[in-house]
Amino acid sequence: DITPFEDIADVLASVKTGEKGIFVLRHAERTDDTGKNGHLTDNGKKQSQSVGEKLKGQDIVFANSTYTRSKETAENFAKGAGMTFTENTIEDLDGEWFVKNDSKFENYKNSDGGGWVVTSAYVYKAMYSDAFYDFDSRGEEFMTTVVKPRFSEISRIGVWISHDMLVMPLAAYGSNKKVNLRYFDTKQWINYLAGLAIILGTDGKLRYVPVKGLSSGTMTM
Repeated sequence: DITPFEDIADVLASVKTGEKGIFVLRHAERTDDTGKNGHLTDNGKKQSQSVGEKLKGQDIVFANSTYTRSKETAENFAKGAGMTFTENTIEDLDGEWFVKNDSKFENYKNSDGGGWVVTSAYVYKAMYSDAFYDFDSRGEEFMTTVVKPRFSEISRIGVWISHDMLVMPLAAYGSNKKVNLRYFDTKQWINYLAGLAIILGTDGKLRYVPVKGLSSGTMTM
């Protein structure tokens, strides 16, 4: 029973009057430089603008991680949406939210086939508990302490640009692990400009929709 990723325009249309939505998305296509100062490719900039066009006319509040490629994604997304970009950095979007012990995570990455294998096995098979926080409680903590307080800053829509190591677990959390991001088994990983829509209802409750900006919410590696 696999939950599909829904197009960002369709999810936007589902946000009812009085509701608010925050789209937490992976950045667009990047260069081979995975460091903090690594940039988007030219194609990544085009991707960001084309997805931004799907939200044209919306009053969007952007947020990005401290990484250059995240900021560049938000800037180009805003350009596509016809907006002036105002930088709003949230350090919790840097990607290590679910990691409890960096050194143990690095050791597992080196011994067990890389970060995508290890993180997906953590999410879906509850492995590596000494390297990661408890999945469900940590996901709930992100919603309670990072997301919910910032709904007061937006009028209707927020777009947050983050990284796969945060966005992949969030998409799994919001779908009750029903999105196919089981990289350790199926080689499916979160695509660029895909992630999770977090919608605050008029009753104060959150609902979640896995969301894609491009044609697919997953990439096959």
